[in-house]
Amino acid sequence: MHTQYRVNTEDAKILRRRAGSYLRGLRTDAGLTQQQVAKALGWDYYTMVSQIERGISRLPPEDMASYATTLGVDLAKMAKDLLEFYDPHMHAAMFGDVGQIKFAGSELKTAI
Repeated sequence: MHTQYRVNTEDAKILRRRAGSYLRGLRTDAGLTQQQVAKALGWDYYTMVSQIERGISRLPPEDMASYATTLGVDLAKMAKDLLEFYDPHMHAAMFGDVGQIKFAGSELKTAI
């Protein structure tokens, strides 16, 4: 069966925004500003953190470990959580989830 999920769809945008909210929550729980996170990661601009948290951009995979360390969170848990937002079908395949991610007017069904 061919999937209808694509990164440029409205559903994918909704999931990126949810991922951003998740990361914003981790950052604020850590008591850090966007500027502090960007500096710790060696990024030139804090706006990269802002774009990730607003769901405009995704957290680059190569920065995931340092991002988790900066926030003081478990890398494996954060990566698994982000995979559910960034690639729900891969998450379902890897972790055996059979679920549905709800959206405003529809739902994305993931199954293996």
